[in-house]
Amino acid sequence: MKRFNFDAERKALVANLNYLKSLRVGGFTLYKKWDELQNRIYADRLLVHTADWAIWTPTDFNDEEQTVSEIGAMKPKVIIANNGDNKTWWDIFRLFASTAEYNQPPTRHIKFLVIDENRRVPPFLRPEWCGDLEKEPPGKVLGFGAISGDLHTISCRDKFIGWSKEQRDKMLRHSAVGSTIVPTQPFGANFRGGKLIAGLTTSALLRNRYQLQYNDVLAGMPSLSMTTIALECFGALSAACA
Repeated sequence: MKRFNFDAERKALVANLNYLKSLRVGGFTLYKKWDELQNRIYADRLLVHTADWAIWTPTDFNDEEQTVSEIGAMKPKVIIANNGDNKTWWDIFRLFASTAEYNQPPTRHIKFLVIDENRRVPPFLRPEWCGDLEKEPPGKVLGFGAISGDLHTISCRDKFIGWSKEQRDKMLRHSAVGSTIVPTQPFGANFRGGKLIAGLTTSALLRNRYQLQYNDVLAGMPSLSMTTIALECFGALSAACA
């Protein structure tokens, strides 16, 4: 059995931490994503290529009238992706379509995909390189996200609500946080798709799933990019604490 060399491992850890400290934000993010892609495998190459094919895009980017029409006719649908094939697709998109590394928090967690029901491409129209897959994408994917157990302490939130520690510990069961909010491209960059994915974290499907899964009513949904929504939602929590 190989003996653990504490001093050598400690030096390696310190050296790695010092290297990470030396990086700027962009370099740090890129390094962590590179490391994740090198060391984590969620699915085989064929599934990854098929996920790329399943990303929503306009039929013809150069046809403005048609693109506007397709956006107007879009019918977004939220699909729970906590297990089964949908979780496989969620994991692939989270790994390859987000610049941030993924570390699932050890708390309540509900994953979801957002597809356009009007763009369900039949399997026979898939590119030939997709092969004969047992797993089919649920549809053309607009984005994906996850809601997780809320952060225990946020000074601005706690000050706004004005609750005591005891009230906070009790009421945080009824709030979650948008821990992942990512649109696929070009829907995000060209059509503000991130706003849609963020808004759908408060959808009835996710609220009902939260109550069914955790036996608590979901009343608040804060996110660092949804401050206004968070304060409005927590106004209801504040009243409940009174």
